[in-house]
Amino acid sequence: QIGAQSAVTAADPHRLIQMLLEGALEKITVARGAIARNDITQKGVNIGEAIDIVSGLQASLNRELGAEIADNLDRLYDYIVCRL
Repeated sequence: QIGAQSAVTAADPHRLIQMLLEGALEKITVARGAIARNDITQKGVNIGEAIDIVSGLQASLNRELGAEIADNLDRLYDYIVCRL
């Protein structure tokens, strides 16, 4: 966990976004495994955590620096959350 904290501290904003998306994908992968095992509780926990990650990214969009990009990402994040 210390290594992960160091990576977060040293990462630039783009790398942080990449790390968060990788975390969401990992949660989705774990949820898919839970579905295969019919473990509904773990599926729900991991899908919920993936939604939290994507929602956090969505909430952090800076519309002042790039409104068009932020709007596109906002719609993409909405789509991801709806699909989850």
